[in-house]
Amino acid sequence: MMVNTRRNIAAAGLITASSFLLLQNRLITSPGFRRAESFTVKKYDRKYVSLLSTFLDSHRMKFETEGHTPVLSQSSVELDANGTPRPFKILAFGGSVTWGTKLPNRLEQAYPNLIGAPHFTYVDNLAIRATGADYPSLCLESMLVKAQVDPNESYDVILLEFFVNGLSGLPQLLNRLKHRYPDAVIVVVVLWSIASSVVKVGTRKSPLEIGRNHLINWVWKENAEQKTIVAGLEDFTSKHINGYVYEFPKPERPIDAIRGGWFSDDWQHLSETGHAIVADGIIEMLTSNPDIAQRVTSGQKQVRSFSGVRDKCINWFDNGKLPSSQEFDYEGAELTNLVAQNPDQHKWVLEFPKTGLIKFNSNFETPVPLTLAYMVRQDPAEYPLVVVRLNGGKPCRLDPNTKSWVRPEAHIQSLAEIGWAHPGENNMTITVVKRRKLPFRVSGIIMHHGVSAKDQEVEQFAQPVVSVGARYGCFGRQHALLKMYRAPEHNGETILFLPGWIYTGHERGFFSVPEYIAAGYDIAVMYYQVPRLPFGRMGVCSNKEHFDDLAKIALEKVKSQITEGSEIVISGSKFLVSWSPDLPPNGKYVEGLLYL
Repeated sequence: MMVNTRRNIAAAGLITASSFLLLQNRLITSPGFRRAESFTVKKYDRKYVSLLSTFLDSHRMKFETEGHTPVLSQSSVELDANGTPRPFKILAFGGSVTWGTKLPNRLEQAYPNLIGAPHFTYVDNLAIRATGADYPSLCLESMLVKAQVDPNESYDVILLEFFVNGLSGLPQLLNRLKHRYPDAVIVVVVLWSIASSVVKVGTRKSPLEIGRNHLINWVWKENAEQKTIVAGLEDFTSKHINGYVYEFPKPERPIDAIRGGWFSDDWQHLSETGHAIVADGIIEMLTSNPDIAQRVTSGQKQVRSFSGVRDKCINWFDNGKLPSSQEFDYEGAELTNLVAQNPDQHKWVLEFPKTGLIKFNSNFETPVPLTLAYMVRQDPAEYPLVVVRLNGGKPCRLDPNTKSWVRPEAHIQSLAEIGWAHPGENNMTITVVKRRKLPFRVSGIIMHHGVSAKDQEVEQFAQPVVSVGARYGCFGRQHALLKMYRAPEHNGETILFLPGWIYTGHERGFFSVPEYIAAGYDIAVMYYQVPRLPFGRMGVCSNKEHFDDLAKIALEKVKSQITEGSEIVISGSKFLVSWSPDLPPNGKYVEGLLYL
């Protein structure tokens, strides 16, 4: 069941006039504000203490929303052996907001911790600053440290917040989480920031361009693409993982969020008030709907194995800790804390000013893809251009001055597949070919074995890869390829699959080649060869202007290779297919079939 958080803004946590308390005037001295001006900051009154207390008190709660009635009583909450209510176990992934940047006490004030309060030890906040969904999608096993100690460690609620830092890899992450924790309630959290969501009336300039001044007449920036993505997330989440989307509410005017103190002084990260609003909104979602509430409060949740998809990730960004020199070593670099001026902050990288080397061991029994995590920023372009080689293999040219999902001046972690790591010792050389102001910064390495037994079996049906052509896309010139699989017992239909996120060739998100081949379908998958994406050799980052041409070429190539009389079914991302309205008449498009 899908919860529409837009239908009841009050229920989602929007501050109303009745819930404000006027505080003492305070002077705003943040950059971009006029020091001579002040305004009244309004305090947000929490609606709920925590998720557990809300369930325990639900039999006597009075909700402000008309028609809203309690759905659970205290007896609905699971009790431990001593008859004490068991705290809910919460797992959270995300970026700097979920991590708790700018909060005085992030371990208690970040919204996942507020939801689980006061039982903070039951909250595993695995958010990583300056990081999108691609990293945890590849490193889930390595990140779940508790599971390495107790394989049966389960969770009641899983929160994912990547709308700010990047959604690439989110379907793969959701798929791995749903397989591992099939009974957990998964909530995708959609956040926004004042800095990236408003423009000045008349000039249409953003706070990043003209400063963060509350006296300016700010209006909400129209963003049709964002609305489409949110709608897609809601549809995707409800259909494929039986999950939900919580969307941080927007007041009618930006000034209400500014004067309400929803954001910290950088207008990017949520303040204590902002985190409280998010926590209340998610608690409201989890407790006000009987179906969701029943899933949250059900007993011990099932835990499955990692199903053949394994990973080994070494990342020192958050703590500066490196493995032993026998497992990992480096030359020509210096381990540096990028925020050393603040003794309580940590953002550690290996800085390579010129040429360097990273040595590491792989414990996998077969060669596995090696992905490099490194820092990127779009503007200003101060990072050097580098060439990376793994074990003397093909050079991989990296430009860290790449287009950013978030604001252009932000330093964020990006991933690039470099080559194949062999069992035992591996050597990766890094050569700076064009020096600039900043050194090349490495934050981790990833080894990911994503080939399941089913995937290995299905390769016997694969046909030689066919070139579709090259066009410019999100990450420069992209070479489109077409891979076909022929079913041993063909049913008369061929599926042309146009992925909308990441097609890895192995773990295919919610598109399962083996099952459809077993059902008698011939399969054709079009994907892009994009070096800078995770599993870049099989990734999609489509540019709308060029996607139509490539899709039409792919369709013609499929028509030339299919069994005579076979009908073509076009499927994949409905957004990509909708870009090409003249494609379905050449075959047919079944919405929802293999929908990614």
